[in-house]
Amino acid sequence: MKTLLGDNRMITLAALWTSLFVVNANIILILPLLPFLRPEFGLSGAESATVLIAYPVLAFAANILLGPFIDKYGPRRFLLIGSIGCAATFLLMGLAENTYLIILWRAAAGFFTPMMGASVFAAVADYYPEKERPVIVGYVSSAPAVAPMVIMPLAILAAAEFSWRVPLFGLAVVSLVVAGAVWMIGDAEFSNREQRKITPKIYAEKYTSFAINRKIFFGLFSFIIVMIAIFEFMALYPDWLWEHAAALDQSSGISMIFLIGGILGVLGAMLSGNLAKKLGGTKGILIASSLVTGIVTLFAAGASETLVIQIVVFSIFSFGRAMIMPLLISSLMQEVAATERGSMNGFINAAFQIGVAAGSLIGGISYAGDSSYFLTASISVVLFVFAATIIAFEYQRAQLN
Repeated sequence: MKTLLGDNRMITLAALWTSLFVVNANIILILPLLPFLRPEFGLSGAESATVLIAYPVLAFAANILLGPFIDKYGPRRFLLIGSIGCAATFLLMGLAENTYLIILWRAAAGFFTPMMGASVFAAVADYYPEKERPVIVGYVSSAPAVAPMVIMPLAILAAAEFSWRVPLFGLAVVSLVVAGAVWMIGDAEFSNREQRKITPKIYAEKYTSFAINRKIFFGLFSFIIVMIAIFEFMALYPDWLWEHAAALDQSSGISMIFLIGGILGVLGAMLSGNLAKKLGGTKGILIASSLVTGIVTLFAAGASETLVIQIVVFSIFSFGRAMIMPLLISSLMQEVAATERGSMNGFINAAFQIGVAAGSLIGGISYAGDSSYFLTASISVVLFVFAATIIAFEYQRAQLN
């Protein structure tokens, strides 16, 4: 595999991994910053909710629209444009002086990060042979696990010690590093570009074919339910922890929760592909991970002031969710032709944004109704069990594994 530095596959892997890291860091970063934004800008409940959903609403539309263009022009081009655009957006949000600009630049990120997110797994298929892709997807999918491990503690510490603006400036720098790494990647080895002109008919053909394919339909449905369950629990989890900061050893204790949880998340993502190969399928892993990840959230609500229990709970939660995501993504990407990889990647990202938006909204409402977090955790359990049920029955009938 040729890059501008020669035959170095690691540069390509690093570029794809870091691209997905930026995408997930952007999603996660707003969660630990919200407790600092709220008092500085006097955010109301409605304004806080708007800050949370501004990104996923626009990102959903962008992912759907960008997919066929990525099929036609290739993921590398969009990775480069997206990373440069993200750098500018994060910088401008860090310089914002009022609520409206915070919301504006948060929404603008919903245009640029999908250029990266909808291109990463399409690029895996472009740059790696088919037999290597499940393992590479697992490696790349460790980025969403690393993101909370790095972003949560560092954002909390930087915001508490300096300013909430510092983490945004840091993420802008990382985005520029991504742009440099993507620029060094050479031509794809396994690409097959869409040759037709992008028209509404092309959109209809591609997305209709996804909808009528039973394997893809139930795979995406399972993915959406899992994402809602994850973000329903996570959306205000940092906020809830901060309410108990005195008992949890202030910001250092809360940072430790996300650091250790992130390490377990990385391990889960890295193991997922290899474990599926050894077991000969994904169904059992997905069902077990969904059930355990859901049930463990109840223990968080019952031990709001016990640091060790919060560390254990979030570590298991992170490990489980990191096992689920790459397995579902690999299964879905294998179901489409080379000329539809960008569209499927975009569709997966759109499903992810539905999960982020719906989960954050449900989580916000449940937390407002019950500040103990028990209601929030209970809803998350129900959603994870529902996902496991879909996987156990419909997933099996569709033979997705």
